[in-house]
Amino acid sequence: MRSLALVLVGCLVAGAPLTAASQQKETREQRDTRLKKAQAYLDLATTLFRDKDFAGALKELQRAEPLLDGSEILPLVRFNIARCYEELGRPADAVRAYQRYLTLSEAADGRRDRAREAIKGLEPQAVGTLQVECAQPGTVLRIEGLDQPTRPCPMKVDGLLGGSYPATATADGFRDQNQTIVVQPGKATVHRFDLTPVADPTLTEVSTTTRSTEGRSALPWIIIGAGAGAAATGVIFHSLALDSRDELARTGTDADGYASLQSEFEGQRLTTFVTYGVGAALIGAGVYLLLRDDGDPADAAFVPLPNGALVRF
Repeated sequence: MRSLALVLVGCLVAGAPLTAASQQKETREQRDTRLKKAQAYLDLATTLFRDKDFAGALKELQRAEPLLDGSEILPLVRFNIARCYEELGRPADAVRAYQRYLTLSEAADGRRDRAREAIKGLEPQAVGTLQVECAQPGTVLRIEGLDQPTRPCPMKVDGLLGGSYPATATADGFRDQNQTIVVQPGKATVHRFDLTPVADPTLTEVSTTTRSTEGRSALPWIIIGAGAGAAATGVIFHSLALDSRDELARTGTDADGYASLQSEFEGQRLTTFVTYGVGAALIGAGVYLLLRDDGDPADAAFVPLPNGALVRF
């Protein structure tokens, strides 16, 4: 097992070279504090890697990376991030990390050769095929992470690194659709877009006007009729409740069936109150719709409920 390549970090706190822009943005004290934090993360990463805790080592290296922006040791940190991904069996992430390392390191050394060899060996496990289909002809795709992000649909890309790719599909007359495409390494991923048409405001206005004209005279009477039906039901239960009350008065409290009779009476009385209330509310709502002069009954919503109805204005 190769140890983590962080043999140069001992001199980090003593003063790793930084870019001029970095020096201007912070004081010497702030710089020393930042580098001490980075050194602590790197020391812990070295220990964790030696103990084969590659996930823990990766976490510490990622903490140190932003603290070392502009320093000479940053390429080495990125190289070791790639090695952790490789040890964790995440080939696509490892290839990306090695590529990021190569963009910083220009020295002709064995580490660059190791990175190129790793990429060559990992790519067959790291890449997949992406095929995108679209229900609407003329759809244009924009997929982040591709060398040519904007492409016509349908499209197919071979040798694409596994991972998540934010994508947007657009077409004339349809709403834009944003989705994230997940490419599985070593597999063929097929993704399909089916866009939603943009509503025609003219058609919407005509539909609303027709509905308003047709519903103007019928809705109030429907509501009043429902209220009258509820009130009639209340009269029936009122009569039943009166009969049950009289029978209770004639029955002694110790008699068999008294409790059942009392329960029946209370249920009938409650139903009477509810149906009277619902009937009155519906009749009132219907009368209101008939009398108002500045509204449109089609703007009201009549929703039947288990114990009556809801009228929303």
